[in-house]
Amino acid sequence: MRKIFNLFWSKPSYGNQSIFDTNHSFEKGYFLISLFYFFVLYLCFQSFTFNSQLPSWSEIINSQAYFMPQWGSGWLTILEWPSAVRFVYIFFLITALLGVVFWSRSRIIRALVALGLFQYLSLISSFGYADHFLTMMSFAAIMFVLLPNKKTKTYKPDFLKVIFGLQAIILTTYSISGIYKMIGLAKQLKRGVSSALSSNGMTLHSSKTSYFSGNEYFLQNYLIDYPGYWIPTLQVGGIFIELLSIFFLFKIGLHRIWGLILIIFHLAIAMSVGPDFSFHTLMIALFILFSPFGSDRYDLMNDVKLLTKKKASN
Repeated sequence: MRKIFNLFWSKPSYGNQSIFDTNHSFEKGYFLISLFYFFVLYLCFQSFTFNSQLPSWSEIINSQAYFMPQWGSGWLTILEWPSAVRFVYIFFLITALLGVVFWSRSRIIRALVALGLFQYLSLISSFGYADHFLTMMSFAAIMFVLLPNKKTKTYKPDFLKVIFGLQAIILTTYSISGIYKMIGLAKQLKRGVSSALSSNGMTLHSSKTSYFSGNEYFLQNYLIDYPGYWIPTLQVGGIFIELLSIFFLFKIGLHRIWGLILIIFHLAIAMSVGPDFSFHTLMIALFILFSPFGSDRYDLMNDVKLLTKKKASN
């Protein structure tokens, strides 16, 4: 097992150099994690407002009758309901504030931030439907608990290894999603029902989600008025984008390009069938699109030129 882990950490390289041995990657990574903890605070701020995709705290207090505790929120039944809800929100706020200021100084603080975010996600997911739009953010908070102590001799390489591990988790989740979609497609074809290969598959899905959400999506009418097999072509292309994501983990020079592709993928979903994965997109932007690894300057066109030159030299 140790040999497998050593092989995993020794493989990532860029320009014949390990990605864990560059100062510019560490500086970028440090800044990106600082931004992450700010976005956790911003998420907490949003949870107290009434104009975001998050359920308002007053709605949750008024929905006690629909509370179906998950394993992470079962303890809330011990307290009086309004007090329990307010405690989760206040705990989330305090830990988010501490995280912005002290994340780099204490593993305990990072653990508290992860716990605060997890408890908040557990609460809002305990009403008959599990919200997945904060799952990736929660994974990141848990991963960052593993960031090394500054006194460690291999502080910078170990710091970057945690970020690379998070990239592995992000890209793996997309590949797993692609696998499940391929399995679902196979089952639909076996049953002979409408599927991603049907010319009206996305149109039906868009109409259904629009009906239940009460919203009209930007491309919805276009999908209805201009059906055709160009639609399933895009759908299958989207499935393969998810499915192939993990294969770009060790393609360091392609991280930023693939991050942009994933963001466009989510934008297309939002414009056609509606699910809002804004927080997923934020995580992709922070750690894939603005990956600390690779070229020492952020320039997508420069990345393409470097790859072209590399292929030409080969």
